[in-house]
Amino acid sequence: MDEARKSVRSPSVDVRPDTGIVRYPIDEITAIQTLLADVYKDAGDGRTLFRELVQNADDAGAKRLKLVVLERGWPDARNGLLNGAALLVANDGDFTEKDREALHKAIGGSKEDDVEKIGTFGIGVKSVFHICEAFLYMGAENSEWRAGVLNPWAGTGDSGSNDPLHPDWGEIGEAEKRLWSVATDLTKKTSSGLMLWIPLRCSEHLNRSTEDSQYGLGTRCPQPEDLCEWFGCSAPAALMLAQCGNLRTIEIERAEGPESLDNRVSLVRVVRDEETRWVRRHKDDRQRNVDRTFMGTIKSQERKWSVVGVEALGSEYLRKLRLQPDWPQSSHWKDGRHYAAPRKALAHAAVTLLRPSDADTHLLGTRLRWAVFLPLDDDPDPSSSAVVELEGSSPAWEIILHGYFWPSQDRRSIPGVTDEVDRAPDDVDMRIRWNRALCDELLFPLLPNVLAKAVVGVDERAARGLLCAVCHADIVRRRRESVTRWHWLLPVVAVDGVRWEAVDAGVCRIFSIPNWNQAPEAIRKRLAGC
Repeated sequence: MDEARKSVRSPSVDVRPDTGIVRYPIDEITAIQTLLADVYKDAGDGRTLFRELVQNADDAGAKRLKLVVLERGWPDARNGLLNGAALLVANDGDFTEKDREALHKAIGGSKEDDVEKIGTFGIGVKSVFHICEAFLYMGAENSEWRAGVLNPWAGTGDSGSNDPLHPDWGEIGEAEKRLWSVATDLTKKTSSGLMLWIPLRCSEHLNRSTEDSQYGLGTRCPQPEDLCEWFGCSAPAALMLAQCGNLRTIEIERAEGPESLDNRVSLVRVVRDEETRWVRRHKDDRQRNVDRTFMGTIKSQERKWSVVGVEALGSEYLRKLRLQPDWPQSSHWKDGRHYAAPRKALAHAAVTLLRPSDADTHLLGTRLRWAVFLPLDDDPDPSSSAVVELEGSSPAWEIILHGYFWPSQDRRSIPGVTDEVDRAPDDVDMRIRWNRALCDELLFPLLPNVLAKAVVGVDERAARGLLCAVCHADIVRRRRESVTRWHWLLPVVAVDGVRWEAVDAGVCRIFSIPNWNQAPEAIRKRLAGC
């Protein structure tokens, strides 16, 4: 019997059976392709990429952001990603382990529940795939630098985890010292920072189709000249810098290769006041903070902007709105259990106004731009759209209308604000109700105060031109009741002309004289002395 039992072999048992659903790398590739198709559906340039890089640097607490266009890499490097032209992106903020984990997720990120950070939808650094198929990075926190590669194609072969067509892309051992040298040179720090080596997509990277065609995450193969054209204008950098909570400097440069970084050529350098804290990143809105003023200057090689703004925080009505049962929830998991938590949003709004200091104020146009921290459209010469309203041409007064809104997924609209929804507020989606309430409760009531501060010291004719343009803008005309909720903007007589003041809407003590400069001097002195 024992011998018989020995002759019968028990079936082999896998002690680690496959019980889960397998998610293949190609699924992540499809997700990235879908994301890029949505984000870049009407923009062939790198404006979205630039905005996302600025946003990520600001969220990381960086003070400096540097972009360097390299005409070539290291031809002798074993990793093919390091051989050709590339875009280097470096900032001096911390790169934490949580950030590293988020970087290696195809969609999603580490910011969803952090109200101090702008990012929400997981676009972020993944937007670099607009110009590349894979990239390398070097990041540090507390002086510990680590190199890595993000290659979505890794694991797409029949076996193994390597990229079957470009296995060399995963090699970082040889490159780590080189990348560290470049990263510390660009960030000017050894304790913290992040540097991305983004190899520009080329035809050799698109050999993944069995047919006689190219296939990859994208199809565009930009040249170094394209990137210099995309990023070589200071106006978009100034617009974004005016809305950043941490960044102080944005620099765009060009170099022949990584060994020539000491001889790189400056394309754009935009700097703002070091000591000024502008639009803040708040943790909560339980404390009411109305009409906090900020002002300063932004400078580039060829232009200077005067900046003034006002922000408001806290609203009992908006806090109650967040407690409604239909407030959007996000899914979280812990130890195999699901729980829902309210999505992040704060009762926070700001109006920021930039004026080119070297331009004739009589000839300035006016632009009102919607923003969720950063402008939804930062084109220096935009067309009128749902998120930008124009009057006149460049250069222009730039008025940035920021709210902690729920933007659309592609960040090209603000539902309920930049479009028209006919249903009553209680019947529409909570996101729309929040966006509209944020406009009415906090954002538009700031306009009179900002405009009054912006025209101090400005010629009266130029000041009236700005105020008339704002008053006649559709964005403002449709919300006049909200604009005058807290203050009226009225002219006050003064010895040297008219002074514009934002006065309490509940007090009526202001009068003015048309064509004040033409009034008799005796009357002007007497009234101004009252």
